[in-house]
Amino acid sequence: MDNHAQIESLLNKPCFVIDFLPEQVPQTSQKRFFDIEQYFMSNTEIKNHALKIIRIILKLYCYFHFDIYCRQWFGSIEVKQLTKMIYNTVTSKKGDIYILLADEDCLLHIEGGVLNLTVYNPNTHLQQLLSSLALSENLFWWSADA
Repeated sequence: MDNHAQIESLLNKPCFVIDFLPEQVPQTSQKRFFDIEQYFMSNTEIKNHALKIIRIILKLYCYFHFDIYCRQWFGSIEVKQLTKMIYNTVTSKKGDIYILLADEDCLLHIEGGVLNLTVYNPNTHLQQLLSSLALSENLFWWSADA
């Protein structure tokens, strides 16, 4: 299966998030949530958030091979280039980065303008590891399918 087909398949698998909130916000609180989200999207806060996501991804990169799609495919990437790519996507609030852990059949999605990191189809080991990494950055890990 090629990388694009694997990504398409994974987008329909169980989904988890690493987020600044511990669970999904109820519909009745959406107005307050959008106001609070705007605060966290402010210049200083979004930069801090980008650094948290970078640290999680770099730590994960110590353990797994990444195939990365950000306007083009990267089968291997320098750490400096990866950190710049993540930082620019998160802080510019536009664009997408797809990180495919092909051997694990898992996908990470970083979306500019969104304050979470979405993880599709993580196995038990990845769930435990990513939960620990989220906690190390004062972020939360939860199932988006619950």
